Amino acid sequence: MAAVAPTLAMIGLALALPACCCGGGGGYHIVPGPPGTISGSLMLSGSPQAAAVYAISENNGSDIVDATRYAMARVEPPASTYSLTVPPGFYYVIARFDSDPNRFGGYTYDVADKQNNNENPGLASIAVSAVQRVGGIDIGDWGSQDSVTRGWWLGVYGLPLIDPLQPSPGLNAIPVRQLPAGMNSALSSTYIDTGFGVHFLLPTGWREIKAPGLARDNAFFANESVVSPVNLDDIGVWLSVLYGGNSCPYPDWRFVVATTAATVIGVRETFNFEDPPSQVGAQPFGGYGLLGGAVPAPGKQCLQLIFKSATRAALESNLPTIASLLSVVNFQG
Repeated sequence: MAAVAPTLAMIGLALALPACCCGGGGGYHIVPGPPGTISGSLMLSGSPQAAAVYAISENNGSDIVDATRYAMARVEPPASTYSLTVPPGFYYVIARFDSDPNRFGGYTYDVADKQNNNENPGLASIAVSAVQRVGGIDIGDWGSQDSVTRGWWLGVYGLPLIDPLQPSPGLNAIPVRQLPAGMNSALSSTYIDTGFGVHFLLPTGWREIKAPGLARDNAFFANESVVSPVNLDDIGVWLSVLYGGNSCPYPDWRFVVATTAATVIGVRETFNFEDPPSQVGAQPFGGYGLLGGAVPAPGKQCLQLIFKSATRAALESNLPTIASLLSVVNFQG
Protein backbone atom coordinates (compact mmCIF):
# COMPACT_ATOMS: atom_id res chain seq x y z
CA MET A 1 0.00 0.00 0.00
CA ALA A 2 2.87 2.35 0.74
CA ALA A 3 3.85 2.35 -2.94
CA VAL A 4 0.32 3.36 -3.96
CA ALA A 5 0.08 6.42 -1.76
CA PRO A 6 2.54 8.65 -3.69
CA THR A 7 0.80 7.82 -6.96
CA LEU A 8 -2.58 8.75 -5.55
CA ALA A 9 -1.13 11.96 -4.19
CA MET A 10 0.26 12.86 -7.63
CA ILE A 11 -3.09 12.20 -9.29
CA GLY A 12 -4.87 14.35 -6.74
CA LEU A 13 -2.39 17.17 -7.32
CA ALA A 14 -2.76 16.90 -11.10
CA LEU A 15 -6.53 17.20 -10.94
CA ALA A 16 -6.17 20.31 -8.81
CA LEU A 17 -3.81 22.10 -11.19
CA PRO A 18 -5.00 25.05 -13.33
CA ALA A 19 -6.33 24.29 -16.80
CA CYS A 20 -3.64 25.98 -18.87
CA CYS A 21 -0.50 27.98 -18.74
CA CYS A 22 0.02 30.56 -21.47
CA GLY A 23 3.32 31.89 -22.76
CA GLY A 24 5.53 28.82 -22.94
CA GLY A 25 4.69 27.42 -19.52
CA GLY A 26 7.31 29.41 -17.61
CA GLY A 27 7.55 28.16 -14.04
CA TYR A 28 4.72 25.67 -14.40
CA HIS A 29 5.55 22.21 -13.06
CA ILE A 30 4.26 19.24 -15.04
CA VAL A 31 3.34 16.22 -12.92
CA PRO A 32 4.49 13.07 -14.78
CA GLY A 33 2.43 9.92 -15.03
CA PRO A 34 -0.54 8.59 -17.04
CA PRO A 35 -2.00 10.67 -19.91
CA GLY A 36 -4.36 13.58 -19.47
CA THR A 37 -6.92 15.11 -21.83
CA ILE A 38 -7.42 18.38 -23.69
CA SER A 39 -10.95 19.26 -24.83
CA GLY A 40 -12.85 22.16 -26.32
CA SER A 41 -14.94 23.36 -29.26
CA LEU A 42 -14.40 24.61 -32.78
CA MET A 43 -15.48 28.24 -33.03
CA LEU A 44 -17.57 28.33 -36.21
CA SER A 45 -19.52 30.98 -38.07
CA GLY A 46 -21.61 28.43 -40.01
CA SER A 47 -22.63 24.80 -39.94
CA PRO A 48 -20.33 22.17 -38.38
CA GLN A 49 -17.74 20.70 -40.74
CA ALA A 50 -15.52 17.64 -40.68
CA ALA A 51 -12.20 18.62 -39.13
CA ALA A 52 -9.02 17.32 -37.55
CA VAL A 53 -7.68 18.71 -34.27
CA TYR A 54 -4.03 18.39 -33.25
CA ALA A 55 -2.18 18.78 -29.98
CA ILE A 56 1.41 19.66 -30.94
CA SER A 57 4.08 18.98 -28.35
CA GLU A 58 6.36 21.84 -27.35
CA ASN A 59 8.97 19.29 -26.25
CA ASN A 60 10.29 18.41 -29.71
CA GLY A 61 13.54 20.28 -29.20
CA SER A 62 14.52 23.63 -30.63
CA ASP A 63 16.22 22.45 -33.80
CA ILE A 64 14.63 22.73 -37.21
CA VAL A 65 15.59 19.13 -37.98
CA ASP A 66 13.41 17.76 -35.14
CA ALA A 67 10.05 16.21 -36.01
CA THR A 68 6.78 17.87 -34.97
CA ARG A 69 5.10 15.48 -32.54
CA TYR A 70 1.32 15.45 -32.38
CA ALA A 71 -1.84 13.73 -31.15
CA MET A 72 -4.94 13.93 -33.34
CA ALA A 73 -8.72 13.71 -32.95
CA ARG A 74 -11.48 13.79 -35.55
CA VAL A 75 -14.55 16.01 -35.38
CA GLU A 76 -17.47 14.79 -37.50
CA PRO A 77 -20.73 16.77 -38.04
CA PRO A 78 -23.01 17.48 -36.33
CA ALA A 79 -20.45 17.55 -33.50
CA SER A 80 -18.23 20.61 -32.99
CA THR A 81 -16.35 19.47 -29.89
CA TYR A 82 -13.18 17.42 -29.52
CA SER A 83 -11.15 15.57 -26.90
CA LEU A 84 -7.45 14.65 -27.16
CA THR A 85 -5.56 12.20 -24.96
CA VAL A 86 -1.93 13.26 -24.46
CA PRO A 87 1.06 12.40 -22.26
CA PRO A 88 1.92 15.05 -19.64
CA GLY A 89 3.61 18.05 -21.23
CA PHE A 90 3.11 21.43 -22.88
CA TYR A 91 1.08 21.68 -26.09
CA TYR A 92 -0.28 23.96 -28.77
CA VAL A 93 -3.69 23.04 -30.21
CA ILE A 94 -4.62 23.72 -33.84
CA ALA A 95 -7.24 22.43 -36.26
CA ARG A 96 -8.16 22.39 -39.93
CA PHE A 97 -11.26 21.50 -41.89
CA ASP A 98 -11.13 18.68 -44.42
CA SER A 99 -12.54 21.09 -46.99
CA ASP A 100 -9.54 23.47 -46.63
CA PRO A 101 -6.51 21.49 -45.40
CA ASN A 102 -4.03 24.38 -45.78
CA ARG A 103 -5.94 26.78 -43.50
CA PHE A 104 -5.58 26.37 -39.74
CA GLY A 105 -7.03 27.86 -36.60
CA GLY A 106 -5.82 27.47 -33.05
CA TYR A 107 -6.14 28.10 -29.38
CA THR A 108 -4.56 31.55 -29.42
CA TYR A 109 -4.09 34.23 -26.81
CA ASP A 110 -7.05 36.08 -28.32
CA VAL A 111 -9.25 33.00 -28.02
CA ALA A 112 -8.07 32.41 -24.45
CA ASP A 113 -8.88 36.01 -23.52
CA LYS A 114 -12.04 36.66 -25.53
CA GLN A 115 -13.17 39.57 -23.36
CA ASN A 116 -10.19 41.88 -23.89
CA ASN A 117 -9.45 41.27 -27.61
CA ASN A 118 -5.75 42.03 -27.30
CA GLU A 119 -5.14 41.24 -30.99
CA ASN A 120 -2.59 38.54 -30.22
CA PRO A 121 -3.21 35.60 -32.58
CA GLY A 122 -0.13 33.70 -31.38
CA LEU A 123 -0.75 30.20 -30.08
CA ALA A 124 -1.10 29.89 -26.31
CA SER A 125 0.70 27.11 -24.47
CA ILE A 126 -1.40 24.49 -22.68
CA ALA A 127 0.00 22.56 -19.71
CA VAL A 128 -1.22 19.02 -19.05
CA SER A 129 -0.20 16.98 -16.01
CA ALA A 130 -0.87 13.32 -15.26
CA VAL A 131 -4.58 12.42 -15.67
CA GLN A 132 -5.47 16.11 -15.72
CA ARG A 133 -8.58 17.10 -17.68
CA VAL A 134 -7.97 20.44 -19.40
CA GLY A 135 -11.20 21.88 -20.79
CA GLY A 136 -12.28 25.05 -22.56
CA ILE A 137 -9.48 24.92 -25.15
CA ASP A 138 -11.55 26.37 -27.98
CA ILE A 139 -10.18 26.85 -31.47
CA GLY A 140 -10.61 30.02 -33.52
CA ASP A 141 -8.53 32.73 -35.22
CA TRP A 142 -8.79 30.79 -38.49
CA GLY A 143 -5.95 31.65 -40.86
CA SER A 144 -3.70 33.14 -38.16
CA GLN A 145 -0.01 33.00 -39.09
CA ASP A 146 1.21 31.02 -36.09
CA SER A 147 -1.45 28.33 -36.59
CA VAL A 148 -0.80 28.10 -40.33
CA THR A 149 2.98 27.86 -39.91
CA ARG A 150 2.82 25.12 -37.27
CA GLY A 151 0.19 23.30 -39.29
CA TRP A 152 2.42 23.46 -42.34
CA TRP A 153 5.30 21.93 -40.39
CA LEU A 154 2.94 19.24 -39.17
CA GLY A 155 2.51 18.14 -42.78
CA VAL A 156 6.17 18.52 -43.70
CA TYR A 157 7.63 16.52 -40.80
CA GLY A 158 4.95 15.40 -38.35
CA LEU A 159 5.07 12.14 -36.37
CA PRO A 160 2.71 10.77 -33.70
CA LEU A 161 3.60 11.50 -30.10
CA ILE A 162 5.80 9.09 -28.20
CA ASP A 163 4.21 7.79 -24.98
CA PRO A 164 7.03 7.83 -22.40
CA LEU A 165 5.28 5.06 -20.46
CA GLN A 166 5.58 2.65 -23.39
CA PRO A 167 8.80 0.67 -24.03
CA SER A 168 10.99 1.73 -26.92
CA PRO A 169 10.81 -0.60 -29.94
CA GLY A 170 13.72 -2.90 -30.58
CA LEU A 171 16.04 -2.59 -33.55
CA ASN A 172 16.00 -6.27 -34.47
CA ALA A 173 15.08 -7.61 -37.88
CA ILE A 174 15.01 -4.28 -39.76
CA PRO A 175 15.93 -5.20 -43.35
CA VAL A 176 18.76 -3.51 -45.22
CA ARG A 177 18.15 -2.30 -48.77
CA GLN A 178 20.36 -1.05 -51.58
CA LEU A 179 19.59 2.16 -53.46
CA PRO A 180 19.78 2.05 -57.27
CA ALA A 181 23.30 2.61 -58.61
CA GLY A 182 24.38 4.94 -61.40
CA MET A 183 23.31 8.42 -62.43
CA ASN A 184 19.67 8.80 -63.45
CA SER A 185 18.88 10.85 -66.55
CA ALA A 186 15.97 12.52 -64.71
CA LEU A 187 18.41 14.94 -63.08
CA SER A 188 18.23 18.22 -64.94
CA SER A 189 20.86 20.89 -65.34
CA THR A 190 18.91 23.11 -62.92
CA TYR A 191 21.46 23.99 -60.25
CA ILE A 192 19.91 24.70 -56.84
CA ASP A 193 21.64 27.03 -54.41
CA THR A 194 19.55 26.97 -51.24
CA GLY A 195 21.22 30.05 -49.81
CA PHE A 196 22.44 28.22 -46.71
CA GLY A 197 25.32 26.28 -48.22
CA VAL A 198 23.53 23.28 -49.74
CA HIS A 199 23.72 22.78 -53.52
CA PHE A 200 22.39 20.04 -55.84
CA LEU A 201 20.80 19.38 -59.23
CA LEU A 202 17.00 19.43 -59.28
CA PRO A 203 15.24 16.55 -61.09
CA THR A 204 13.39 17.40 -64.29
CA GLY A 205 9.83 18.53 -63.57
CA TRP A 206 10.49 19.35 -59.92
CA ARG A 207 10.03 22.85 -58.49
CA GLU A 208 10.74 24.78 -55.31
CA ILE A 209 7.82 25.24 -52.90
CA LYS A 210 7.65 28.46 -50.92
CA ALA A 211 6.83 27.89 -47.26
CA PRO A 212 4.59 30.21 -45.22
CA GLY A 213 6.49 32.49 -42.86
CA LEU A 214 9.34 30.17 -41.98
CA ALA A 215 12.85 30.90 -40.80
CA ARG A 216 15.91 30.56 -42.97
CA ASP A 217 17.99 27.43 -43.50
CA ASN A 218 15.33 25.24 -45.06
CA ALA A 219 14.11 24.61 -48.58
CA PHE A 220 11.32 22.50 -50.06
CA PHE A 221 10.73 20.89 -53.45
CA ALA A 222 8.15 18.65 -55.11
CA ASN A 223 7.51 16.93 -58.43
CA GLU A 224 4.02 18.47 -58.56
CA SER A 225 2.57 21.97 -58.36
CA VAL A 226 1.36 21.90 -54.74
CA VAL A 227 1.59 24.18 -51.71
CA SER A 228 2.11 21.48 -49.05
CA PRO A 229 2.64 17.71 -48.84
CA VAL A 230 -1.01 17.10 -48.02
CA ASN A 231 -1.88 18.17 -51.59
CA LEU A 232 0.26 15.47 -53.26
CA ASP A 233 -1.54 12.88 -55.35
CA ASP A 234 -0.68 9.20 -55.75
CA ILE A 235 2.49 9.91 -57.75
CA GLY A 236 3.70 12.95 -55.84
CA VAL A 237 7.04 13.19 -54.02
CA TRP A 238 8.19 15.94 -51.63
CA LEU A 239 11.73 16.87 -50.58
CA SER A 240 12.56 18.83 -47.42
CA VAL A 241 16.12 20.15 -47.06
CA LEU A 242 16.70 21.22 -43.46
CA TYR A 243 19.86 22.62 -41.89
CA GLY A 244 20.28 23.09 -38.15
CA GLY A 245 21.17 21.48 -34.85
CA ASN A 246 24.53 20.29 -33.59
CA SER A 247 23.73 16.67 -34.39
CA CYS A 248 21.28 14.81 -36.61
CA PRO A 249 18.17 13.36 -34.93
CA TYR A 250 17.66 9.66 -34.41
CA PRO A 251 14.89 8.05 -36.48
CA ASP A 252 11.58 7.08 -34.93
CA TRP A 253 12.18 3.34 -34.78
CA ARG A 254 8.44 2.67 -34.43
CA PHE A 255 8.04 3.43 -38.13
CA VAL A 256 11.36 2.35 -39.70
CA VAL A 257 10.71 -0.49 -42.16
CA ALA A 258 14.17 -0.67 -43.77
CA THR A 259 17.57 1.01 -43.75
CA THR A 260 19.95 1.84 -46.58
CA ALA A 261 23.13 3.81 -47.19
CA ALA A 262 23.88 6.73 -49.48
CA THR A 263 26.99 8.79 -50.14
CA VAL A 264 26.22 12.39 -49.23
CA ILE A 265 28.92 15.07 -49.45
CA GLY A 266 31.53 12.35 -49.83
CA VAL A 267 30.53 10.38 -46.71
CA ARG A 268 28.57 7.14 -46.53
CA GLU A 269 25.48 7.86 -44.42
CA THR A 270 22.57 5.77 -43.16
CA PHE A 271 19.11 6.60 -44.50
CA ASN A 272 15.88 5.07 -43.21
CA PHE A 273 12.65 4.14 -44.90
CA GLU A 274 9.75 5.16 -42.66
CA ASP A 275 6.10 4.17 -42.99
CA PRO A 276 4.02 6.01 -40.35
CA PRO A 277 0.40 4.91 -39.88
CA SER A 278 -2.00 6.19 -42.52
CA GLN A 279 -4.67 8.69 -41.52
CA VAL A 280 -8.20 9.43 -42.64
CA GLY A 281 -9.14 12.58 -44.51
CA ALA A 282 -6.91 15.65 -44.74
CA GLN A 283 -4.65 14.63 -41.90
CA PRO A 284 -1.03 15.40 -41.17
CA PHE A 285 0.94 14.04 -44.08
CA GLY A 286 2.42 10.80 -42.77
CA GLY A 287 3.29 9.32 -46.12
CA TYR A 288 6.05 6.89 -46.95
CA GLY A 289 9.50 8.37 -46.61
CA LEU A 290 13.25 8.07 -46.98
CA LEU A 291 15.22 10.29 -44.66
CA GLY A 292 18.67 10.77 -43.30
CA GLY A 293 21.25 13.38 -42.53
CA ALA A 294 24.87 14.32 -42.30
CA VAL A 295 27.03 16.90 -40.60
CA PRO A 296 28.84 18.24 -43.68
CA ALA A 297 32.04 19.32 -41.92
CA PRO A 298 33.47 19.65 -38.40
CA GLY A 299 31.77 22.47 -36.56
CA LYS A 300 28.83 22.56 -38.98
CA GLN A 301 25.20 21.71 -38.28
CA CYS A 302 23.06 18.78 -39.42
CA LEU A 303 21.89 18.64 -43.01
CA GLN A 304 18.66 16.63 -43.03
CA LEU A 305 17.17 15.35 -46.31
CA ILE A 306 13.59 14.02 -46.17
CA PHE A 307 11.81 12.51 -49.17
CA LYS A 308 8.09 11.81 -48.63
CA SER A 309 5.33 10.51 -50.86
CA ALA A 310 1.60 9.95 -50.52
CA THR A 311 2.01 6.33 -51.58
CA ARG A 312 4.75 3.74 -51.31
CA ALA A 313 4.67 3.24 -55.08
CA ALA A 314 5.41 6.93 -55.73
CA LEU A 315 8.60 6.92 -53.67
CA GLU A 316 9.76 3.52 -54.89
CA SER A 317 9.38 4.53 -58.54
CA ASN A 318 11.46 7.66 -57.87
CA LEU A 319 14.29 5.91 -56.03
CA PRO A 320 16.70 6.05 -59.03
CA THR A 321 16.20 9.82 -59.21
CA ILE A 322 16.48 10.21 -55.43
CA ALA A 323 19.71 8.18 -55.29
CA SER A 324 21.20 10.31 -58.07
CA LEU A 325 20.17 13.53 -56.35
CA LEU A 326 21.79 12.43 -53.08
CA SER A 327 25.04 11.69 -54.90
CA VAL A 328 25.35 15.25 -56.20
CA VAL A 329 24.50 17.13 -52.99
CA ASN A 330 27.36 19.32 -51.85
CA PHE A 331 27.89 21.88 -49.13
CA GLN A 332 29.84 25.12 -49.22
CA GLY A 333 29.63 27.25 -46.14
